[in-house]
Amino acid sequence: MKAYITLLSILFITISCNSQQFIKAKNKAVIELFTSEGCSSCPPAEKYLGSLAKADTNIILLSFHVDYWNKLGWVDSFSNNQFTQRQYDYGNRLHLQTVYTPQAVVNGIKETTGNNAKVIQQYVQQTALATSEFITGISVKTNGNTLTVQSDNSITNSAILYEIFLVEKSSSTHVMAGENEGATLLHTNVVRAFNRSNKINATFHWNTHYQKNNFQIVVLARDAGSYAVKDVRVQNL
Repeated sequence: MKAYITLLSILFITISCNSQQFIKAKNKAVIELFTSEGCSSCPPAEKYLGSLAKADTNIILLSFHVDYWNKLGWVDSFSNNQFTQRQYDYGNRLHLQTVYTPQAVVNGIKETTGNNAKVIQQYVQQTALATSEFITGISVKTNGNTLTVQSDNSITNSAILYEIFLVEKSSSTHVMAGENEGATLLHTNVVRAFNRSNKINATFHWNTHYQKNNFQIVVLARDAGSYAVKDVRVQNL
């Protein structure tokens, strides 16, 4: 826990969410945000990155709620230890001494605090994806409590790793304890589950109470070695 707490002092950065200040991405860019409802510096980062993604459809935001804040007074219902392990994996790949929230990873190869607007937009410009065809023909079907995602491209490539995400586009929580006690937090593009494979073929549990128009599937193609994002597709349900 000390690894997380020692970095909190650098996270309180004043930001502006005026969309006119956003630098447009020339090509697509994926921003992964590691966040928690128990972290007081996370809501500003979520607000900024959510606004950035809404202002520029070339920017795809994925919000992962980690679970290590759950011991500090508030249990985040969106949190998942799988997301925490994903963040640790990035920590190892990017040779970081620690992980923290809010942390933003851009296209799998650059990281900074989720509130650092200037650096994030620099990274978006530096690493934006060139046009590619690693992902084609995505089909999404629901059948009762099951949602399946497939591609008409059945070719597997050992150099490419696919990740398929079930994403809730917008949600909110009234926090009753912890650092954000009393606040109603608005979330954008919350990852609810993901699958990793050498081909686009995934099955997710589908809660029949979910509203389809509030969910989407995001598919990433990554370099299996460097983990850099090579291609991305977004499909609404």
